[in-house]
Amino acid sequence: MANILVNITILVFIMTLISDTNFIVVDVETTGSHASYNKITDIACITVNNFEIIDTFSSLVNPHQPIPPYIQKMTGIYDLMVMNAPEASEVFAVVRNILLQDNSCFVAHNVPFDWRFVSEAINSAGLSAVDVPTLCTLKLGNRLIPKNIKKNVGSLADYFNIPIVNRHRAYDDAFATANFFIEMLLMLQDRFDIVTLEDLLDFQNRDIRRYKELDTKIFDKLRLYQKQAPHSNGILTFIGKSGKVLHISRSNDIAEHISSFIEETDEVSKKIRSVLKKFVRLEWLETTSELEAYILEYRKIKLLQPEYNSIKYLDLFNADDIQVNAYSQQLLVKNLSMVVLYPNSPKEKLIDVIFIHKGRYVSTTTIGTKANLNSIFDCIHDTFYADDEEVEFDINEIRILNYWLYKNTSLIKKHLYDEQDELLFGETIEQSIRTFYAKDSNANAENDMYIGNFIYG
Repeated sequence: MANILVNITILVFIMTLISDTNFIVVDVETTGSHASYNKITDIACITVNNFEIIDTFSSLVNPHQPIPPYIQKMTGIYDLMVMNAPEASEVFAVVRNILLQDNSCFVAHNVPFDWRFVSEAINSAGLSAVDVPTLCTLKLGNRLIPKNIKKNVGSLADYFNIPIVNRHRAYDDAFATANFFIEMLLMLQDRFDIVTLEDLLDFQNRDIRRYKELDTKIFDKLRLYQKQAPHSNGILTFIGKSGKVLHISRSNDIAEHISSFIEETDEVSKKIRSVLKKFVRLEWLETTSELEAYILEYRKIKLLQPEYNSIKYLDLFNADDIQVNAYSQQLLVKNLSMVVLYPNSPKEKLIDVIFIHKGRYVSTTTIGTKANLNSIFDCIHDTFYADDEEVEFDINEIRILNYWLYKNTSLIKKHLYDEQDELLFGETIEQSIRTFYAKDSNANAENDMYIGNFIYG
């Protein structure tokens, strides 16, 4: 019998991990809504990789056409500002190269609008087209966020406590979108076990998945908890039979967060519905700051490993060594101690004084204009000058701290100093800390305090 050779071809489809994907978060400001004859005046590209912002690009663009008055008023971009701005051919050669990075994905809020304008601009510049997958944070928001929350950039930024200093400018809107996109990625991994780009695209594009309605008694129980819960930062813990911890989640508003489990979303998480079916009681722990809630959530998930918190969620920030991008490097807090002045309520002139010691969150104290600063100085002593034991090194906490600091840098600066450089409350506290540190005779800490405009490390 003749030998028969059979060639077998095995096709291997390699999935791209979300942590390996370069998400290019883009926002554009334009002279109008039609990409065929209106032009881009302002563009920003924020690159997100491994749940971090790793690069930014922004530029005004000369549109060679007038900007309508209503758009000038909305964006603050006037004809004179773009008259000598870079040409579109120059700007979009850079943008095209950004989009051509390995494993790139184009992300925008209402992605068809931004993608049409960017594609048209690249084409008009005589450059070859770019073919990359696209993600829409508006679509993701509709599927993930309760229906009672508006889904525009400003509302989603408020929902996730993301600061926007200059609304309707490309960089500020893209920076905010990048940050709440990171928060959405965390939600998708924790609630839906989505860890690859392909799963993420499928989640965005698939038909809405609904499950059998829950017993109304579950929602009645949640409503009772919601009425008792505070409107403050903190963490929620769902507890099942025999005290078993089912799920832990962080919140900027505990009461509203409980409501989110009651309010309907387009896409229902099968995992969270299982939690709601099994939980016996709900506990919460208030925190004095959002940063404390970030850190406390991480520590408790790491310690308790709840059944319905994705184990991969613990590894989001893992690294064999400290390999951080240029932006995180600027704020790297390993082996540093710092005091951060954070605006709690600018109108009431309240400031959170946040203490961080050797990359570990220590505490937060909220003070007002008539506050006695002795407690602050005592905490500086305890934090920086005391003979402390070796602090456990945790790369995850350091990257969480970097993320929070970088996210809030513009907001801190904006509210502590106004445009007229008048003496504000934050500036008074800053000067008091500077004076205290300069006069302190026990300044024998292992690490001198770095004194910047608003962060002391």
